Amino acid sequence: MKRLILGIFLVVWWCGNLVCAQDIAVKTNLLYWATSTPNIGFEFGLGKRTTLDLVGGYNPWTLNKDDNKKIKHWMVMPEFRYWLCERFNGHFFGIHTGFAEYNISGFPSKISLPKSIVMRGGPPGSVFLMVIRGF
Repeated sequence: MKRLILGIFLVVWWCGNLVCAQDIAVKTNLLYWATSTPNIGFEFGLGKRTTLDLVGGYNPWTLNKDDNKKIKHWMVMPEFRYWLCERFNGHFFGIHTGFAEYNISGFPSKISLPKSIVMRGGPPGSVFLMVIRGF
């Protein structure tokens, strides 16, 4: 047990010397976790006022095999951000795109959502969306 604690301490100490908080940000979306979708995001500093944000999520589980209830999907969303003051501080302008594949079935609904691919893009707040179905 002492070796495990010492090992964790050494890894944290070693990584703490290599990474600065204003160069890389690691984040997650708690609402995705509430829907059993593990997700993680990384934001990398590129210049004095620019960053690249990469977010991904994955839900591989079938909720009920007998009724074929599932909300399976995966997605990746990169975004380039230009910060008005300095990176990771204040407001920013950005442009993003995204790619997702989903398969939702077994839920009573008026809308059928078969296995589909979604591609999106545009500035934050306004999204251009394209759905490709039945591949």
